[in-house]
Amino acid sequence: MSAGTRAPFVWSAVPRFLHGVVGMTALLSLAFLWPNDHWAVQTVWTLILAYSLFCWTSCFHEAAHHTLCGSKPFSILIGRILGTMMFVPFSVYRESHIRHHAYLNKPTDWELWPYSDPSTSLWFRRLFCWLEIPFGVFTSPYVYSRLYFSPKSPLRHLAVHRTIGWEYVGIVVVWG
Repeated sequence: MSAGTRAPFVWSAVPRFLHGVVGMTALLSLAFLWPNDHWAVQTVWTLILAYSLFCWTSCFHEAAHHTLCGSKPFSILIGRILGTMMFVPFSVYRESHIRHHAYLNKPTDWELWPYSDPSTSLWFRRLFCWLEIPFGVFTSPYVYSRLYFSPKSPLRHLAVHRTIGWEYVGIVVVWG
């Protein structure tokens, strides 16, 4: 595709976005015990929400590659919205994920920390693995925030650093 031409919108990706509505419905239904507080109803809503969150992370990943629906600006917009909802700035995820592809499972793979870091003990890596399952909403933002806040961070571009900072501000404004 030459410069200046737009990529076609990929309509087959539209069902992915329905999980935004479905997931929020499930989340609100759990929060307000709708239609009732029966354990079976709550279990169904929990499973729907879990699947929707999984779909959101898949969309987040595709947005980081700028391959969501064939439009880079749309991918960035959706990535920023999803990142805000998941407490992970889109740009910090993208920078981490780019490095993940370049340095897969090496100490410079910030996305696979602590598993790719030989300075972390085996017991900590095992513990972290088990903590990620029930507490991923906390562990994932921590793993990605290291790329921005760590003094050892490889981020050197001031514009990217500034963008990530503003995305953190956006997360605080939305959730604060």
